[in-house]
Amino acid sequence: MRNFFFLILLAFYLLSCQSPVDNSVRNITPVVDSSAYFEPRIKVIKGDIPLLTNRDSINDFLNEPFDLFKFKEKKRGANSGGGTIQEYFFSPNKEGMHYRYFLFEGSKGIRGYIGREKDKSVHRENGLEITVYKKLGKYRYKYTDPTEELIEVIATFNDFDLPELAFVGIDSASIIYQLGEPDLFTQNCLLYENENKVLILKLENSNVKWLKYVKLKMDYNILESEDLFEI
Repeated sequence: MRNFFFLILLAFYLLSCQSPVDNSVRNITPVVDSSAYFEPRIKVIKGDIPLLTNRDSINDFLNEPFDLFKFKEKKRGANSGGGTIQEYFFSPNKEGMHYRYFLFEGSKGIRGYIGREKDKSVHRENGLEITVYKKLGKYRYKYTDPTEELIEVIATFNDFDLPELAFVGIDSASIIYQLGEPDLFTQNCLLYENENKVLILKLENSNVKWLKYVKLKMDYNILESEDLFEI
C-alpha cells in the first residue's frame, strides 16, 4: 500500500513540473512552393527568344531587332549581290544602293534549325537572306560595313548566330506569349508594327513557316500589299 501512495505522489510531482501551455496565437508565415499550384500556360525555353514584357520593349525590338554589324562579324562570309528591289523598301535619302547577303557561313556551315531543335540542323540555301542599304563610300566594297542600314530579313530557318529572330517552327501561342497580341492578322500572318518597321510571321499548321522583317518606305499601305506577305 505504501508503494501505491508513493507512485501517486510521484505522478502529481511530475505534472506540476511541466511548462505551462502557451495558448496564444502566433503569426507564422508559411513557406509555399508556388510551382506546386502555378504553371505557365505556355512553356518557353529561356535563352531562345527574349520575352518582351511591354509595348515599349516590342517597339525597341522592331526598331533594332539585332546588331547587324556584330552578326556579320560572327560569320566567315556570305554571298552577295544586288538582288530584287521591292517597291515597299525604304530608301534613305543618301547616295547608295540596296544590297543583298545570303548563304551566310558560320561555325556550322550554311545551316540552321527549326523550332527549338538545335541538335537537328538543316541546310537551306534560302535559309537566311538580308537586304541592306549600302552607302557609297569607303565601305562600298567591304563585307563588314558599319554604315549599312538594315532593310529586310527573310528567314526560313533559325540561324544559330541570330537568336533574336529564332521564330521559325515556333507555335503561334508561344509567339503571342512572347510578343503579345499582333497588330494585324491577315493572309495567315501575324504582323507586329512600329512606325515603318514590321515583323511578319507566316503560319502553317499554327507554326511559323517563315518570317520577314522589313523597314518600309514611309506611308506605305500594308493592307493593299500582296508582295509583302510573300517570299
